[in-house]
Amino acid sequence: MERSNLSAIVLSAGMSSRIGGFKPLLPLAGKTLLEHVLSLYRSVGISDIRVVAGYRGDELIPPAERFGARVVFNPDFQTGMFSSVVAGIVDLSPGCSGFFIHPVDIPLVRCETLIALRKAFQQGKSSVYYPSFQERRGHPPLISAIHVKAIQSWHGRGGLRMFLRNHQDDATDVPVGDPFILKDIDTPEDYAWALNFMVPERKPMIPARIRPKLSRKRPPVPF
Repeated sequence: MERSNLSAIVLSAGMSSRIGGFKPLLPLAGKTLLEHVLSLYRSVGISDIRVVAGYRGDELIPPAERFGARVVFNPDFQTGMFSSVVAGIVDLSPGCSGFFIHPVDIPLVRCETLIALRKAFQQGKSSVYYPSFQERRGHPPLISAIHVKAIQSWHGRGGLRMFLRNHQDDATDVPVGDPFILKDIDTPEDYAWALNFMVPERKPMIPARIRPKLSRKRPPVPF
């Protein structure tokens, strides 16, 4: 199979309950989180993008259309992220050779990371490629389309994480100098960090409903 026709699936269907705001449309340095992710893929020439929507999904149509992305609605979004993965891959074009899975709350991934994954995918023989920073795997994985039917029929136990674990022997880690593959924006503390990181000379106000509370941050893990 030709390994040049790549797509991206942006998971944006969740209810954003931990952060207190609607995560895909949170502002960050002049763009929403969703717009950061969409512009990332367009910047490296990947235009076949699916935005999987659920909660408040209608609000994602205008920004997705501005970037030429297609919105796919997941009616079962409340059952968890794996249902959104399935909704996205079901809608992929028949000629797709591989697809990135990118949660919308990981918006700061560098374009060099996607380029490195694409190059490894095109030149290699593995069916799953993970970006890794200091030997830690992050997002987004790049998955061969040969797994589309198997993911669709997966029983769902353990979600995509368990499915990919079962294909560990056919996976390759791609080292990248990108710590942001590990940085999700899942809590008010994460959002406060991202605001300060993107505009360090200014300390923008955080909406009251998502002001951070003191807590111990758990390290992010893929899926």
